Formats: sequence, structure tokens, C-alpha cells
Amino acid sequence: MIEALYISGALAFSAAAVLALGTALELEGRLRHLMVPALYVLILVNCAAAPLLYGRDLFALGQLAAPSAAGKWFTRLIIATVLAICLARMVAAAFSRENRGARGGALLGAFLLFFLTNTVLAGALGTYPEFKHDQYYVPFLFAAVYASRTQDPELSIRYAKAALLFFLGASCIVALVAPDIAIERNYRSWLPGVTIRFWGLETHANSMGPLALLYLFLAVHQPFDNRWLQRLGMALGIGVLLLAQSKTTWSAAAIAIPLLLVLRHGIWRAAAFSLVGLGMLAALALLFAPALEEPLGALAQSEAAQDATGLTGRDIIWSVAIQEWMRNPLFGYGISMWDEAYRMQIGLDHAVSAHNQFLQALSVAGSMGLIGLLAYLGALGYYAMRGARASRGLSVALLVLIGLRCLTETPVSIDSFLSGAFVTQLLLFQVALAQGANTRRPA
Repeated sequence: MIEALYISGALAFSAAAVLALGTALELEGRLRHLMVPALYVLILVNCAAAPLLYGRDLFALGQLAAPSAAGKWFTRLIIATVLAICLARMVAAAFSRENRGARGGALLGAFLLFFLTNTVLAGALGTYPEFKHDQYYVPFLFAAVYASRTQDPELSIRYAKAALLFFLGASCIVALVAPDIAIERNYRSWLPGVTIRFWGLETHANSMGPLALLYLFLAVHQPFDNRWLQRLGMALGIGVLLLAQSKTTWSAAAIAIPLLLVLRHGIWRAAAFSLVGLGMLAALALLFAPALEEPLGALAQSEAAQDATGLTGRDIIWSVAIQEWMRNPLFGYGISMWDEAYRMQIGLDHAVSAHNQFLQALSVAGSMGLIGLLAYLGALGYYAMRGARASRGLSVALLVLIGLRCLTETPVSIDSFLSGAFVTQLLLFQVALAQGANTRRPA
């Protein structure tokens, strides 16, 4: 009886998968240029809905509630839709000539090497082997973008910009209606008179800030035709960026925004160099000034400065990451590192990652993971720099954002594609691939 139920369930699931793929192929034939842009919208819609459906209370010690049935099924629906779109896009591109003569295989190959070393090998040969099926969904999105590399990325930028504006607006509305979901109170702020930190609908304020900066990049690159909507979006983006209080994101903004403006207008005079130089100095000041105890005098004695000197506890997390790498230098701990069970074991409840992309690769996947990461970042940087002129500086601005965040966060993590950080990574991949690979676009 039980075997019959399993067989019936498998058949029903297979029939549903075939029906979904057939529907996606039909839509792909009619809405081919909207398939990849829809991926950004679906991811950000899920990011906006997850805290509401799953429940969260930033005023209490326990921030996340137990996942609800509605939240689980909503996420499953988003995942199924995204995978159907990706498969349809890949199949359609395989049977057409839209990518004939197009380049960019090196960038996809570098990503696949990164995925192989940091997910497949780490999961199989790490100290504690484990298989997580949701991590194997990520390559489908990169493959779909690669299959669409001859399409103009401006349409994807337009959809991502609109979805980001919706996300920022929804976060602000939720902060007013239900502040326990979106605002952290009694925060030791760097802003005078401000005692809150804005999380919005993201998983953390350090993830919310980069999304606000990403929106500002896209709004500068491709402004709204409606002047008031453009002004409203810029105000929301700047306000969220400030209130999220992500110092690394502030540093990225200090460098990337002047650089984006310079590259857009093609000004390479002394004033332009001075503008970029001032931005870099401001970024360095934000990152390292709190650690200079002697020059800062009394400020260094404050509790906030003590946190900043230790990079808010990241030095302890980094030492743990290095210790795990030394236990298995070749393949690391495995993909289960930094999960809830591991955090309870080491007594660091909030250490959801190594808080450094390079140490994350070393601890989870060992030296092989670091090699794959460096190859991927190197290829991404090469294509982004080549596409700087064609993208009017957008690819370089995105590269700066991701590159600086690699020092204190894990912005190119591929544990799941349902995050704002993944939107930034995928958009950079698409822009760099389309603009830096000299692809020929059909009329």
C-alpha cells in the first residue's frame, strides 16, 4: 500500500513537472525576452514575502518563528516556477541559433568550477559529507542567463530596478505598520540621534544595505521617465542605505558611486581622479578608522568602537574558519558548516557564515574551494572590466560592491538563489557576460 502511494506520488510529480515545463516552453515562445527578467522579480517577491509568511520579531530574542505551511508552499512554488523558466530558456536556446557566434563560455566555465569545488566536492569529500538538493538549483539560473547572453541586459535591469523599488517601498511600509518585523531597536548607531537599525524585509541589515545601493546604481544607470518616481526612488534608496548602517556598503558606495558617474560621463581629468580618490579615502576611513585606538582617543574606549576594532566579533569567527580549514586543508569541513547545529556546537549563534568570502571557501571547501573562488572572481572581474564602457560603468560599480563585501560578508555564496545578494551576483554575471564578451545581438 505504501509503495503504491509512493509510485502514485512520483507519477503525479512527474506529470506536473512535464506540464509545467510545457507551459513554460509555450510562454517562452511568446515572451522570450521576458524570461530572464522575470527571474529577478520572482526572487525579490519571495524575499519580500518570506518574513511576512514565516514570521519574525526583531524585538524579541528569537528572531525567526517556525516556518509556516503557507510560507513553505509559497517558496516551493517560486522555486518550481524559476526552474521551469530556466529549463524552458535553455531548451529554446539549444534548438535555435540565437547564440550562434556568441562568446562568454570562459565565464560560465569559471562559475561551474566554483560550483564544483565549493558545493560538489565539499559536499562529497569534506570532513562531514552531506548532500543538499537546494544548492544544485543555482547553476540553472546561470545557465539560463548564459543561454540568453545575446539579449540586451537593459530589459533585465529595468525589471530588476522596478522590483527593487517595490522591495524598498514594501520594507518601509512594513516598518511603519509592523516595526517588529523590519526594525532593530536599541542599536549602537553610528548616526547621531539614531538608535534603530533598518532590516526591512531582508534577512539582515547587512543584506538590506547592499540592495538599497544596488537600486541606486540601477536608478542612476537607467532613470525612470517619471521625474517624481525617480526622486521618490532615490530618496528611498538613500534613506534605507543610511539606516541599514552597513559600513562595508557605505564604503562600497563611497567608491562605486563616484566611479559610476565618472565612467558614465567619460570624464578622466584631474577632478575625476580626485573624486574617485576621495571616495576611496572615505571607504578606507569607514573600514579601518575605528581600529586606530590611539588617534581616536576617547572614541576607542566606547563600546561601539570596541566592537568595530574586532569587526563586531568577526575576528573570532575568522579564527574558527581557519581552524576548520587546517583540519582538512584540501576539501574543508563540508557544506554543513555554519548551519544551526554547528553554531550551537561552537557557541556562536549568529555566525551564519565566515563573514569573509575567502575564509568561507577555505573553511567549507578547503584549498580547492579557494582555487575555484579565485578563478570565478578573476573571470567575473575580467569580463566586468571589459564591459565597463558598454555598460557605462554599471559592471564596474557592481564589481566594487561585491568585491568589498567579500571582505566582511559572503556575497557570492551559492547556498540558495532566494536572496538579495544572489540578485546582485546574477545581475553582474549577466551584464558582464553580455557587455564584456563582445556578443552580437540580433536586430
